[in-house]
Amino acid sequence: MFFEVFCVLCEKRGISVTKATVEMGLSRTIGTKWRKTGAVPNGETLNTIANYFGVTTDYLLGATAEAQLDVIEARLRTWDAKLDFAENEEQRAEAEKEIRLLATEQERLKAEISESKKAPAPADERKPDIEELKLALFGGDGEVTDEMWEEALFAAEMIKARYKRKKAQDE
Repeated sequence: MFFEVFCVLCEKRGISVTKATVEMGLSRTIGTKWRKTGAVPNGETLNTIANYFGVTTDYLLGATAEAQLDVIEARLRTWDAKLDFAENEEQRAEAEKEIRLLATEQERLKAEISESKKAPAPADERKPDIEELKLALFGGDGEVTDEMWEEALFAAEMIKARYKRKKAQDE
């Protein structure tokens, strides 16, 4: 999914994959590697790409409904073109079938996005996503061990306690 999202972002910006990678200071052939192997960049490179396009790393990884919708719409454009240039009934039928499936998924994602834009859940009903927190704290570089996570939680408690003391002194 990463490479498809990357291609959609390049298309929106009106540049080639190679030009985008070079402008970001990455290898001019890295896009080919991503396409052929399905590889996903590491945390630092992922952040560089997200900053370049002005999106989140979740979007880049296809973890958001918006990214998935953008990919579906790009696929729809491709299948529309295939339908336009179908050389026989078999190709036409395949394109029409794929377009129907993609259109259904497009509508589902639009509804999901619309639903998510409604008022957020009250604070007492929200639950933090631990995996997102780990990614944010550790940049997605490798596995986050239980020991690393416990240390991060301890640091957060120390910071919280320091701010409570400072607030109490100010009052």
